[in-house]
Amino acid sequence: MEVIDNTAIPENAPMPAYRPSAFGPVDVGRSRIAKFLDDGSCREWVLSRLHPDGPRCPGCGELIVSYPSLRSFRLGARVRCCCCGKYFTALTGTFLSGCHLSLPQVVLMAILIDAGADDPRIARLMEVSAEGVRGWRLRFRHASGPSHSGQGIEESREAAMGGAVVAGGVSL
Repeated sequence: MEVIDNTAIPENAPMPAYRPSAFGPVDVGRSRIAKFLDDGSCREWVLSRLHPDGPRCPGCGELIVSYPSLRSFRLGARVRCCCCGKYFTALTGTFLSGCHLSLPQVVLMAILIDAGADDPRIARLMEVSAEGVRGWRLRFRHASGPSHSGQGIEESREAAMGGAVVAGGVSL
């Protein structure tokens, strides 16, 4: 996007409230898992959960409307806001910002957590550390809020130590 007139925004104007949404293992577990095998379908599903009101600039809250910017946003490339000039991607300002997993890997992590796999097993399957899995459990729990609290802290600790925690009625 090109910045046409960046001086139209008053310096002290209040920024619109923009808060991206989230999803958790329970949300993934309720979806048809086969769609996550296709990268494009997976990306669309994740982005529709992160941005339920449509793609917006995380800086000023402006809706992204130009086709090239929308295309870049949906592909995970950098976008520049035409109003405030901020550069961002679809993950900027979300609970996935800075994660080092691909979106299908994030979804797989959520599936394994929802299925009740313990942290060492997930770590082996995903080729990450057990502490990394524990971090993802906490990330999902924090992002999903109290309505999707899932396992308690003690159960999460037990899973991290290799205990058999069953979530959603499935044991791995």
